Order: sequence, then C-alpha cells, then structure tokens
Amino acid sequence: MTNESIRKLDEIFRAVFKLPEGSDVSNVRRNGEVPWDSLTLVTLVAALEREFNCNIDAADALKLVSYQAARALLEEKGT
Repeated sequence: MTNESIRKLDEIFRAVFKLPEGSDVSNVRRNGEVPWDSLTLVTLVAALEREFNCNIDAADALKLVSYQAARALLEEKGT
C-alpha cells in the first residue's frame, strides 16, 4: 500500500471507531478495547468500498477482524 492509502485507511478507522485524530489505529481489533459490533463492521466495509473503490464480499467482510486484517485485504485487492 502507498503511504496515501495507509493514511486513508487510518482516517477511516478513526472515523468509524470514533477515535481522536492522530491516534494509533494499528492495534484496533474486534474483541479489543474499541467497541466493534456488526453495525460497526457494516459501516467499516461501506467506508472501505467507497474510499478504495473496491467490492468486499461477505466472506472477505468476515475476515475484517482488525486493522491489520483490513490492510492485508486491501493489499490483496491491489489498492
């Protein structure tokens, strides 16, 4: 991923999880300190699809359990 793509991903995580600007999102994960429920997952998927102009199917969405997983998925999709 380019630095710009990483910056966008970071911004998406901060917005979706309502984290302060500049906060480190690299350790955000489901079952972590940040609330992550099914509605949050849907919001995250929609934001990723919109920002990175990609399609995330249900199987891929279920793999989104952390920031690192989201980054890996986007890298697989070539964004």
